[in-house]
Formats: sequence, C-alpha cells, structure tokens
Amino acid sequence: PSFEETKDYFQKLYLGEKEEGGLNEKETLLPSLDLLKSLSNNKNKFKIGLVTGRPRSEALHFLRRFDIVDLFDALVCDEDTSLHKPDPAPVLECLKRLGGGFEKEETIMLGDTVDDMVAATAAGVQGVGVLLP
Repeated sequence: PSFEETKDYFQKLYLGEKEEGGLNEKETLLPSLDLLKSLSNNKNKFKIGLVTGRPRSEALHFLRRFDIVDLFDALVCDEDTSLHKPDPAPVLECLKRLGGGFEKEETIMLGDTVDDMVAATAAGVQGVGVLLP
C-alpha cells in the first residue's frame, strides 16, 4: 500500500467509525487535568503550549473530548511546520506562538518519546520525560 493508503487506514483505526470508537478513546491526559488547570489559572506565571505530530483535526478532537482546548495558549500540529520532531522546528514555532516574555532556559517541555527530548534539547529548552501508564 502507498503512504496515503497506510495513513488513511491508521486514521480510521485511530478515530474509529461512526458505529464504534477508535484507539483515541483509550488515550488519557498526561499530565493530569488538575495540573493543567492549575497552570492555566496562573497565566501571569505560566504559558502552556502543545506540540504534536498529529493532524490538527485529531488534536482538536482529543482536546475537545477532555474539554481542555482553552487551557492552551498555543497549539502546533503536524501541518504547521514542514519539519517534525525530533527537529526543533515545531517546538520553536510553539515558542513563537506563545509570544515571548520568557527565556528558553525557563521553558519546560514534557514529552513521552525520545524524539520529544531530542527536539527540546535542539530547541534550547529543558526536556522532561514522562512515562506513559
């Protein structure tokens, strides 16, 4: 199968069909909802950005399912940059969208893959690895 056929097949598995849910319904929040809300409630101290390799439609589906779209100050998805993690481009784009007012050295990037940590380091921010349940 072609790349597009493989991608389409995965999208159907991930998002599911109308009659049954997809793999995305098994996803959980990482970090916790309480932590996200606490950080979001302190906008004068913290800005929250999300960098994902998923398409925007999938990212928004996930964020809406947990009712957390408004907790993020910036969202960078697959289609927003031509280069993807482990390249630092999406992380740097997220920092740009967050609007500044902070130093890279003060920035933490949570990630659950080696590519996340490589991208964080290459972007000049502190990568913090988290283990999935």
